[in-house]
Amino acid sequence: MARHSCTLALVLAVLGAAQARRQYLGRIPNGAAQGIAYGHVSTSGGGARNDFGNDFSAAGREWTTSLCQQDSDGDGRSNGEELGDPNCVWQVGDTPERTTGITHPGVADEPAADEPGKGSGAAAEEEATAEPAAAG
Repeated sequence: MARHSCTLALVLAVLGAAQARRQYLGRIPNGAAQGIAYGHVSTSGGGARNDFGNDFSAAGREWTTSLCQQDSDGDGRSNGEELGDPNCVWQVGDTPERTTGITHPGVADEPAADEPGKGSGAAAEEEATAEPAAAG
């Protein structure tokens, strides 16, 4: 009997954690649409938090202007830019300003190719490393 009680308790704990994660996904722009646990080292959720997860927790597990303006992963883009809310106006239930070019606010990475105003790939690298033209 005790063995079954322990098993049941474990199953309920896992289900509760999974439900909580889904709840948090809806609290950030594009979170529910992407289905990624942005606040954890493992994108499937659970375990250690990354810097965005720590910042989200410190913000009361809510999308705030301050959290939006932060750059949790230090890649030069705010959390809002990465999640499609560059103007920090998104609220739960709204469609974010941008739904494409979404990047991970807890992992420093290059901008997505379709992120407005951001280039990536060979063309962007070539532009960034090009020698200035000689004045004539």
